[in-house]
Amino acid sequence: MHDVGLIGGTFDRFHAGHLALMATGLSECSSIEAWITADSMAQSKDTRVNPWKVRVMEIKEALGEDAERVDFHVLEDSHGPAPSHPDATAIVCTDETRAECEEINRLRGEGGLPPLHIIVSDHSLAWDGEPISSSRIRAGEIDRGGYPWIPRAIREGKVVMTPQVEAELKEPFGRLFPGPEDEPSVSMSHVLAHIESGSGPVIAVGDVTVRTLQDLGRPADIALIDGLTKRQPWEGADGIDAPCMTGKPELLQPSRLPDTTSAGGLRGSHRILEGLGAYQLDRHRRRGGPRPARASPTGPA
Repeated sequence: MHDVGLIGGTFDRFHAGHLALMATGLSECSSIEAWITADSMAQSKDTRVNPWKVRVMEIKEALGEDAERVDFHVLEDSHGPAPSHPDATAIVCTDETRAECEEINRLRGEGGLPPLHIIVSDHSLAWDGEPISSSRIRAGEIDRGGYPWIPRAIREGKVVMTPQVEAELKEPFGRLFPGPEDEPSVSMSHVLAHIESGSGPVIAVGDVTVRTLQDLGRPADIALIDGLTKRQPWEGADGIDAPCMTGKPELLQPSRLPDTTSAGGLRGSHRILEGLGAYQLDRHRRRGGPRPARASPTGPA
């Protein structure tokens, strides 16, 4: 058992792979120094990366009581203190980052320090056999447990919309905010003024609606787009800026994070998927309360 082990990384959207990495480190080290990439570095690569404090909070929530064995620090460069750390005897990584650890040991040798024992944690694979990664989660390919957002039955099965359902969906519901079709910002501005005091998420359906909200400075919390309007390609879709959605809520699936309680004794492994970045739509509305306001079909589409 090593006294002090080192772990470094961005740890955005803490997922099953991150949890396995931490579990591996804690199973072989009495304590861990976790060096988490600074916001300035992480967000320069992808503005959707969560702030440092949020990323650390998610790790602590996932580890539960075992978080007491982890000290968190800000990583300002690629290697951190590892090349000159006097007390650490181990470093934890995946196969993907092993080369970095070997470079660190080379630098330690030049400085007269013994090499760190490299502890390699296996990748956690998603449903498709590819590694779970924060970038895939940010892209919406998978959830934090490595599962697809869309169930297999829907992805591969045949979904039929009956004429009765189609007719019902064509009928507008909720409060309508009319406006000129060529100026969707008119009706959308009225919608935003109407919901200003609300606490629920803003869900935008359609490229024009999503782009209009973005241009008005209030990006949607959830956006459904397909590059089309009125079933035709829409050139304005290219201007939809996904990174501007940073910091928005995320749908999580608590039951799907693999159970890793046996690895390293982590007792709080499911907590990360219990409310961190997750939300539920207003229960009152789901139980038959008033439906959310909508812009008129003559406005945003």
